[in-house]
This record gives sequence, structure tokens and C-alpha cells, in this order.
Amino acid sequence: MRHADQRPAGRRRGWHLVLPVLVLVGVVNSALSQRYEARLVASPQGYAILEVSDLNNRGEMVGTAHRISGPWVAIKWRADGSVVQLPQRPDIHGRVEPTSNAYGINDRGEIVGRAATRGPSVAVMWPNENQVVRLLRGSSVAVDINNSGAVIGYRETALFRFEGFVWGHAGWSAMLPLLQMQYADAMNDRGQVVGESVARVPMLWENNVFTALPTLGRRGGAYAISPSGIIGGSAETESGASVPVCWIDGEIRQLPIPLTTYGGYVSSINERGEMAGVWLIQQGTYRVAVWRNNLMTEPNDLLIDAQRGIWGVGWGPGLWVNDLGQIAGRGGNGVQSGVVRLDPVDIGLTLIGFEPSRPGRRNVIEVNHATPGGRVSILWGTTRGDPTPLEQCPGAMIDIADPRLATTGVAGPDGRATISVFIPAHVEGTYILQAVDHDTCEVSPPAWALLKMEN
Repeated sequence: MRHADQRPAGRRRGWHLVLPVLVLVGVVNSALSQRYEARLVASPQGYAILEVSDLNNRGEMVGTAHRISGPWVAIKWRADGSVVQLPQRPDIHGRVEPTSNAYGINDRGEIVGRAATRGPSVAVMWPNENQVVRLLRGSSVAVDINNSGAVIGYRETALFRFEGFVWGHAGWSAMLPLLQMQYADAMNDRGQVVGESVARVPMLWENNVFTALPTLGRRGGAYAISPSGIIGGSAETESGASVPVCWIDGEIRQLPIPLTTYGGYVSSINERGEMAGVWLIQQGTYRVAVWRNNLMTEPNDLLIDAQRGIWGVGWGPGLWVNDLGQIAGRGGNGVQSGVVRLDPVDIGLTLIGFEPSRPGRRNVIEVNHATPGGRVSILWGTTRGDPTPLEQCPGAMIDIADPRLATTGVAGPDGRATISVFIPAHVEGTYILQAVDHDTCEVSPPAWALLKMEN
């Protein structure tokens, strides 16, 4: 994954029935949605600025630490939350290179990144916590490594001109240039590589074949790829806004973000298709997001009750999710701040899906962890507001400004409510949804859905 510094740059209310009649249908299979418990991992002594750049399936994270003044140093966080500074590489004169960055880690614990002295940085690999080796000569950076040990990155071929590369792929013991990619950003265990061309067109490289991915306008970037080949990134719309998207079987899909934002992008995807990334409140001001089954939720809303409102997640331009559903990013608890890991806890009323999220078609809304056999209502609106009591259910606090009733259904014996609704073709745009369990008056975290016709 290319490092973030290289990336392109939420009264009295009544019920209003506004959607057509909805019909309860059978349960469909989808991954269980989770809440999260935040854990602040250790910070290296003497360092004030921390960035996390990747998270593997063992719960280990890598990134970079920086003093108020001085060089960057590559950091690894072990699964137990302890931190270790990765070794720095001596140059040909025996001097230790003072600056290093760790950008990618695989499930074997092998780490890649870059190191530099006074000259240009070079791509390096840490086979373990005690060893560092150079991969390439010349100005270069390694950004990702898969479980076969293949490495991708990019190198400078001329002044301010870059070219992607793959190292150690399919038995190769040397660097293979990716001539049509300016940047190579992510690689999965199938050897698929995604990135972008010089013209900022998102690209896929597979079996020595380059494929330009479709965009919403003219340009975009592919920054993440799942084990099964789902791709995430961003694409410019016709208006020039850069919005988060994913590509499934070569087809592009715009992902929901709140209204009045400046865009966003996907930075990682796991094997279940859960995506993590950011959206921009304004230029340079980031908020983090999790996308599941066409719904976007902020991690702060998904924290367990004991941490919600106390912990904050998302101070930084990236968020990383592994196949276990763990998430890594920056955050804090009001007393300390730094790098946090969110561990999934499968509890709490949660909206878990809105398929296929298209107007003019029948859609399915799913809710998990409701009272078995209990009544569940879905509310919707277009704007998030301050939490306000819902008079129909004492104790329920709704985060939607002027909420309206979409439907009421009944949860099955497993606590999952699955509801079908036909949405008229003229209903397009971004909407915020919340579910209410009438037996407990529990309210789900708010989630955004984008209703948009097929591209």
C-alpha cells in the first residue's frame, strides 16, 4: 500500500411513512457485523508522532514514529501491543541511515519499506525484527509484501518520473518492472497488483497483463485488493470530486459517504469484502470509515458502549482492516493518543446490509442482534443530527435529523431481521439509516447508504 503522504489528496419528532410497503423475507447469508473494542498500543519512548501503515492477520502492525525534530524510524507493533524499533541499515561507509519507514507486513512477519541517508531512499525489507536488507539500488520504495514473499513498490526512473515494480514474484529473484504503472500500491496472494498509470488511470496487473479499470470520470487510483480480487480506491466524478469506489469483477461501484464531504478513498479490504478508508470533511481534515455490504459506518459509532463518546478513532489519512476484522489506525481516549487497534466484538443491534442499494429495484435491508421475535423499525433521513429521544421508544436516541419511518419488521429466532423493499427509480442520493429494537429500545449506530442507478 502506498504510504498516505503519496495519496491523492456526521425537538419533537414524528413518524412519516415515505417508502412503499415492505415485505419480510427469509434470512440471507452475510458476514456478522461487529462492534469494536479499542486498544491503545505502546508508543516508542521519546517519539511524539506515530503513523500506522499496515496490519496483518496476526494482529501485528507496522508504521513510522517521529520525534518533534529528527528523522522518521520504522516501527513494528507486536500482537500483544508492545512496540519495537526496526533496525536501520548502514550505508556503504558504515553510517546508519537515520530515516526509515515501514509500509507493509505479511502474515509471516516480513516487513517492507524504505530507508535513506542524505541521498534518495531505497526499498528495503526486514525479514525479521533484527535484520534489514536492501532490495533495489537507486531511489525506490517498497510498499507491500504478500505471503509468498513477493514485494511491490515503485522507483524513480527519471527526475520526478516513477515506475512500479514487483520483486520475487512467481520465482523471480530480481525486480520486474511494471512498465504501465506509475505506482504499484497493493498485492494479494494470487499475485494480482493494483496501482495507477502516469495518467492517473487505475490499473490491474495479473499474469503479465495490464488492465485499465473503469472510472466515473477520467481519473482514479486503485489502492487495495482483497484475497479474492475485490479492488478498492478512489475515482473522480464528472464534477472532479474524488470519491471512494470498489471494483468487483471489473465493474466499478461508488461507495457511500456523508453528504457535503470532499470525497474519500478505500485504503484496505479484507477477505470478507469489508473495506476501511477515509472521507474528507474539508481539504486536509480526515474522518475514517468502514464499508460493509453497501453501508458506511464510522468506527467511533461502532465502539462498545463503555468506550463510545470517550474514545476517538481516525486522526490520520489511513485505516487498515485484516481478515479477522481487526482495524488499525490512530486515535485516543481523551488521556492518551497514538496508534489503536480495534478488536471485533460480535454484540449490539447493527445494520449489516443494504443490497443491492439501487433505485428502481427491490432492495434488502438486514439488521443483526435484535430481540429474537421482536419488532424492529428502520428510520431514514438525509442529515445527521444531535442525538434526540424518540418518543415512540423511551430511552432510544436517534442521530438522524428529522427521522422518517421506512418500515417495521420482525426479527427471526437468530435475532436477524431481513426486510425487502421496492425503492422507486427517482429515489437517488445518500441516505442515513438507523434501526430501533422496540423490545429493548436499543438503537443501531447510524449508517450511510448510496442509492444510485447502475453505472
